[in-house]
Amino acid sequence: MIIKGGEKNRGFWKLGIVTSLIKGKDGVIRGVKLRAGKGIMERPLQHVYPLELKTETWKLNPKAKEFQPNSEVKKQARGAKETAKALIQHFADENDDEQ
Repeated sequence: MIIKGGEKNRGFWKLGIVTSLIKGKDGVIRGVKLRAGKGIMERPLQHVYPLELKTETWKLNPKAKEFQPNSEVKKQARGAKETAKALIQHFADENDDEQ
């Protein structure tokens, strides 16, 4: 929970964890006990705000096939490496011949 403070910027308000709820004489929840830092404080509901978090639940597909890396891609990458290496050597040899 975000605990309302005196600052205008909400980024400076404290964060707390609700430890228990406080009910009024009529049985309606009127406040909360919070653990903030090393201390415990009580605040009315009007002065606490839930964190604005979004959670998503992901479901795994039990019918999905196991990932198998494509060996063709690895061979292409090795070929590109060898081509680049040969070009660099060619340019280095030309540079040595000119000097």
